[in-house]
Amino acid sequence: MEVNGARLEGWIQELAQIGRDGSLGTGLFRGALSDADIQGRKWFMQKLEEHGLQCFVDGAMNIHGRYNWPSGLEKPTPDQPAVVTTGSHLDTVLDGGHLDGALGVLVGLEVLVRLKELKVSTKFPLEVIDFTDEEGQFGGIFGSMCMTGKLKAPDIENMVNPGGVKLTEVLEEHGRTAKSAEQCAYQQGSVHAYVELHIEQGPVLDEAKESVAVVTGIVGLWKARFSVKGQANHAGTTPMTRRRNAFLACSLLQVSLGDILKQNGSTDSVATIGFVEVLPGSANVVPGICNFTVECRDIDAAIVSGLGAAVVAKVEAICQQHQLLSSYRIMSDIKPVACDPTVMKVISDAADKLPGLVPSGATCVRHMPSGAAHDAQNIPRIGPMGMIFVPSINGISHDPLEATHFEDIKKGANLLLNALSSLAGAGPLVTSGTVPFSCEAKTSATKRKADQISNTLPSDSLRSKEIVTDTDKRVLLCIDLQQFPPSSSTAEEVAKFQEVQDRVVVPNVKALQLLAREHPDFEVVHCRIQSMTTDGRDCGLLHKKLKIHLPPGSAGAHFLPGVEPVEDELVFNKTASNVFVSTNINFVLSNMRVRELVVVGLLTDECVSSSAKSAADLGYSVTVVSDACAAAAPELHHSAIQTLSRYAEVQTTAEFLATWGRTEVPGHNHGCSC
Repeated sequence: MEVNGARLEGWIQELAQIGRDGSLGTGLFRGALSDADIQGRKWFMQKLEEHGLQCFVDGAMNIHGRYNWPSGLEKPTPDQPAVVTTGSHLDTVLDGGHLDGALGVLVGLEVLVRLKELKVSTKFPLEVIDFTDEEGQFGGIFGSMCMTGKLKAPDIENMVNPGGVKLTEVLEEHGRTAKSAEQCAYQQGSVHAYVELHIEQGPVLDEAKESVAVVTGIVGLWKARFSVKGQANHAGTTPMTRRRNAFLACSLLQVSLGDILKQNGSTDSVATIGFVEVLPGSANVVPGICNFTVECRDIDAAIVSGLGAAVVAKVEAICQQHQLLSSYRIMSDIKPVACDPTVMKVISDAADKLPGLVPSGATCVRHMPSGAAHDAQNIPRIGPMGMIFVPSINGISHDPLEATHFEDIKKGANLLLNALSSLAGAGPLVTSGTVPFSCEAKTSATKRKADQISNTLPSDSLRSKEIVTDTDKRVLLCIDLQQFPPSSSTAEEVAKFQEVQDRVVVPNVKALQLLAREHPDFEVVHCRIQSMTTDGRDCGLLHKKLKIHLPPGSAGAHFLPGVEPVEDELVFNKTASNVFVSTNINFVLSNMRVRELVVVGLLTDECVSSSAKSAADLGYSVTVVSDACAAAAPELHHSAIQTLSRYAEVQTTAEFLATWGRTEVPGHNHGCSC
């Protein structure tokens, strides 16, 4: 299938005129919910109407264009099929270009229109979304955060734009409120797959003369604002040896950033001092105050954390050496987000079948991380996510010179069309095999992790069982069975959680572990959050150095008594749940040749639920044992189990044990595990 290139090119040119009033020179500006943005949004809704697609504006002002959508349904529900989604944003930065964000919305629109024209019948409904305020007029990625449940009404009520206008005031002008924005959230599991097409906003594809890339993940970001105080003094009479120049901290840090990246980063790491304020700001005064920001990015959460710590340490060392005082405030600490391997496979397989996408001499299209933030990074809370990049000429973006050759845009649009068609109509995301990639370059991530665990670590560090090759293997995956309650809980909720944990969850998990340990074709695998070592040091770098695997009993958060690892059972430690879900699940299932996954543990959107969903999407048989799972409240437990029942078999402990001929059941396994 191919898109209508002439129509798409015309839409790009039409929308590019909205927000271009000449006062900004050659650039345009559609600030979120400004007059220009509203004009662009109306243009988009008009196109939806012209082509017979359903149009819905949710409580956060996100615009949804829909095809094959159940009539009258505002958002997916547990008794309706999950949805396949694409989109991006129509708002822009000040004096910006015409493709950042807008291209993803326009290509998504073209894809849905083309599917409708071709009368393509799909198993899953499709939608294209214009997310509100991605660029940060009121805070950034606002619409997608609301749709994925990350923002609550109190958060929204505190959001203002640079002019001091409250977001709630603007929402009210359009019949929306902070509460309506909160209530637009999709439930976990509502999205079968999300794919966003976006310009790269960097030079890699353009310099390589490649038309598309499959995105592997979106980098994490650590940003802090430093304030350094020295002593303002006369520039002519103060000897160089007697100066307390506050600007030294910023300038010497800038010189040191290269070494910090070499010592603590990776080849993907970047660090930027993007804002500097020197006070009093006079040519004849030694600076007494210097305020500046530092931003660090990488695809690995542990590296991002390590870079931030190294920057802070360097600033403090400089200040101590030069008799300066420093303070800092962390402005952002955004964790990296991995793209879903199964969605990546569908995109890459579609690219293999389209002409001119796989570079000469390569076995597949390029796979690369995104160094910029996108709405896509919020989607894993509600479903699997992937992205497609097309080139940015000379790597330029957020600038009037932002451009992409239309031939590359068309190739990317055709890739999105075929990938979404496959995702919406083919049912399971993986068609065959257990490894979720289809060429050597795509298998490198899984293979590299296996090599790290089996070859790179010292032999005395690797205490897990050797990787088995049995084809009839089952795994009991015990997730986050640790001695702490869910975060953001009241004292009453904590007490209830711990009571149910001790009375219900632990006895049931213990019975399941006992069963697994007695059968040669059953393996017990543990996963736990580990963010600190026992002596209080941040274990991010240690976690990376040990290639995610630490033996049982090592430093970190403690397991609940009675369900801890025994002997040489495999243990995965994680500092970021999404990283575990997207990589270690694939490692466990692919390399241990697992036939069936049985999941127990903490019921959150990034633990049991996402692990089960990831395994199901890979084509494995998944069972979730409901009363061996815990949640912070009964309604959360019920909702999560209801969602899980879409793609996994849900059983009680008694039911599961009965399938193995066990009649003895733990004495206290009745009721909701919440």
